[in-house]
Amino acid sequence: MVLHVIYLIFTEGHTASAGDELVRSDLCDEAIRLGRLTRRLLPEEPEVTGLLAQMVLTDARRAARTGPDGQLVPLGDQDRGRWDRAAIAEGIALVTEALSQHRPGPYQLQAAINAVHAEAATYEATDWPQILALYGVLDRLADDPVVTLNRAVALAQVEGPAAGLALLETAAEDARLAGHHRVHAVRAHLLLASGRPAEAADEYRVAAHPNAQHPRASVPPPSRRPGGPGVLEPDLTAESHHCEHLRHLPGTFERARAVTRVCAMSERAAADRLNTAPPAPSAALKSEEVGRWTF
Repeated sequence: MVLHVIYLIFTEGHTASAGDELVRSDLCDEAIRLGRLTRRLLPEEPEVTGLLAQMVLTDARRAARTGPDGQLVPLGDQDRGRWDRAAIAEGIALVTEALSQHRPGPYQLQAAINAVHAEAATYEATDWPQILALYGVLDRLADDPVVTLNRAVALAQVEGPAAGLALLETAAEDARLAGHHRVHAVRAHLLLASGRPAEAADEYRVAAHPNAQHPRASVPPPSRRPGGPGVLEPDLTAESHHCEHLRHLPGTFERARAVTRVCAMSERAAADRLNTAPPAPSAALKSEEVGRWTF
């Protein structure tokens, strides 16, 4: 529950459900702070380390996620020169440490996927087969159709848009995604990549409709890269999906504030127990090592 609430705080900051800004940096920073504290208290738990890695790697793209007008920039169109390379190095070191314990869990797998994206110098250089393999493992561990939706995007990159569309329909049958804008947005992009622009336009209209389930941020424009879906970021997983509905989950922020208070009270005890400064970030993992992350 503690990890779940910390990640809810982070995902609300990553894509705010209210207000004028897409990103609430204060919430992202606080969630990462709580993640660091939790890891110091539970250094032997790989999912704790995996969660911290996931947040650090996701937040490393913060500066590139929005354009001058404040709108979301798809992953494939982001200026990777604006990504925080120090944070990426730290995140890769963290997820490598977590996975070395051979007890993979959802947070570790999400972080591993983010690490593969982060190590690619360009969108075209992304190791999509590795990402697809990681989503396959995550899909077996997590009972959530949003994971399958992400896997459909990766599958389209590896085997083509027709394969991605077929898997997308499997995810769309789940009642938990009924009416959700991301299903229509992904379907639209894959239809466009399939050379079916009229059908894609219809799906984009549905995705942008006010009655569709989507956060305050508008549906991003299609990626300028015709071969690659730019609608989803790699961190769109179960909890980031649930975070879009925080305003409809009574008590969520009350629980978050309670966790924050507990962590704050534990901070002095943790400092006394460790009596050391947090360790410096490890060096970035080499690409060939990331490529061995299969289960």
